Amino acid sequence: MYFNNLSNKNLNDLSSLKLTGWNNFVLPINDVSLTNPIISFVLFSFWKFIVPKLENQTYGLMLKVKFHNGSVRSISSMQILRKETFDDMEPVFHDFWNLRSDDYHLMCISEVILSFRFFKTLDTSKVVLAKDSTIKNKSLFSFRGYSLPNTMDLHQWENISFNDDYNKATITTKTSISYNVNILDDKHVISVLSNGKLLFTFIDVLFNSSNLSSFKRTINKQVFTFHDSKVVIKEFIRKCKFIKNIKPAQFSI
Repeated sequence: MYFNNLSNKNLNDLSSLKLTGWNNFVLPINDVSLTNPIISFVLFSFWKFIVPKLENQTYGLMLKVKFHNGSVRSISSMQILRKETFDDMEPVFHDFWNLRSDDYHLMCISEVILSFRFFKTLDTSKVVLAKDSTIKNKSLFSFRGYSLPNTMDLHQWENISFNDDYNKATITTKTSISYNVNILDDKHVISVLSNGKLLFTFIDVLFNSSNLSSFKRTINKQVFTFHDSKVVIKEFIRKCKFIKNIKPAQFSI
């Protein structure tokens, strides 16, 4: 059995739920790697034990794991939902997990945690849906635990279709994730979407048209230089304030 006794941190009655701050719903695991079926079971348990207590309240939900070494990592960003939208969370959290690098998938975990907090109203502008990247190229680039393609060869991705002018492409996957690509002379501007909602954008700039595996990628204020699909240079984009001119000291004799 993967699972130990279900722990809901004394949340058996509504009065024990904190109306401000985070509550934790915890499922102990027998030191195995996380899988999508385990995530589904945790969500089902949350639905069974917690969701009926929430009625029609708006709340934020995050998926976390506790590794065998004691460290806790967030797997998803916070999802804002209500009871009637809870069913959407299973594919969303699966997508978040699928995009994690192989290092995450190989590590044993001791707990799966669903952290949640209440909101007065639903703010759809804060909803951030799942991230995933299922491409044919098995050699991936890991960015903060997330896997992204390490090539500008779009044909190495999954199902791809181009517009008539061949300056835009749409790439679909077996999950809810898709990519919209603007193809310019020497670069791709790639928007990552989940169920049509924009997640984030990154820009790839080509060095040589004869080598699609050597390029520069800008994402989240970081720049990665690839040579033959391997990162050889990593740079950070930082804004620096200029030092104001120092007025010469005034001396009186």
